[in-house]
Amino acid sequence: MRLPEGFVELRADLGNILRDRRKSENIPLKNLAADVGITRESLSRIERGRRCPGYDTLYRIMGQLGLEWHQIAIRGRAERPARHFPRNEREENLEDLGAMLRKGRKAAGLSLRALAAECALSYSRLSRIERGQSRYSDVLEEDPDDAMLDPDRRRLRFSHPRLAGLAERGRLRP
Repeated sequence: MRLPEGFVELRADLGNILRDRRKSENIPLKNLAADVGITRESLSRIERGRRCPGYDTLYRIMGQLGLEWHQIAIRGRAERPARHFPRNEREENLEDLGAMLRKGRKAAGLSLRALAAECALSYSRLSRIERGQSRYSDVLEEDPDDAMLDPDRRRLRFSHPRLAGLAERGRLRP
């Protein structure tokens, strides 16, 4: 899990914190899940501590519930530091590509499952791509204009035409 500087891990009772805040705000589980862009079942698993949300999902949940990092994460230093963000230009590029794809997909009115089926990808693989967590994929390629750059600085782009089109749509969308 990526965490802001100064935080080492999520609190063990994260699910309880999220559930208690949701209930105190009188937000039904299905409404919060829909607002965040996940299934009711996924949110339920997060609240019960059976699943740890990805960074983007957690960030959206925090926004909907008005939570700050100090309320859900532990400050300090650890022997093995958390993976903080941003990491390097290539990983930032992956996250940007994923965010543009998500925006474009939503603007086109496509669900993650529908796009995955259309592109012959698994739902989980496409989800990882949208979260910027799939750096080695046959739907990604290095931008030829960056061939002379250090490998960590080379930008990626979608080689799959449908994903490339949606990412471009997401880039142009405010």
